Amino acid sequence: MKIFKKEPDMPEIVAHTLAPLTTAFTSHTGRIYIGVVLGFGLLLYLLRRSVLLMSLAAFPGTFLHELLHFIVGLLLLGRPSGFSVIPRRVSHGYVLGSVRFANVRWYNGCFIGLAPLLLLPLALWLLAWRLHGLPGLQPQELAWSYLLATLIYASLPSWPDLKVAAASSWMLLLATAMYWILTNEGFRVARL
Repeated sequence: MKIFKKEPDMPEIVAHTLAPLTTAFTSHTGRIYIGVVLGFGLLLYLLRRSVLLMSLAAFPGTFLHELLHFIVGLLLLGRPSGFSVIPRRVSHGYVLGSVRFANVRWYNGCFIGLAPLLLLPLALWLLAWRLHGLPGLQPQELAWSYLLATLIYASLPSWPDLKVAAASSWMLLLATAMYWILTNEGFRVARL
């Protein structure tokens, strides 16, 4: 007689993956850590009026933001044709970084535009890693929480990013609808 092991479903996988993050909200150290990250995030927000300070303070996040645009564009045949993390003045203010593409189309624009959102899972993983077994806050944790704040801040797509993504957002909606229909829940509702 064969005994089949039950495969975990999606909620179980998510719960298991995010379990270390519960430490961040339930422990005193975790709450302080998140408070420091939020404080750095607020500082980044306030520094946006000073181009020099903002470009220096946000550089790690800006670099990763633009790098993700570049990598996703390269993988999805967007043909990146320029990469810059040097701030420059534009008509409505300053741009901290940019990537130019020669082939943004209906099938890749949404993913290229929203690529910086991939920094959020990285930030969550980094937070869970830093809080795992952390007995208390050490001075080096300030650097880690600053990096976390820059990752979260840089994960937000800019208005130009959203414009690029909007051009092919219908594809994302179609993919979401197809996934929903192809799951058991979608089939059950579709059959009614």
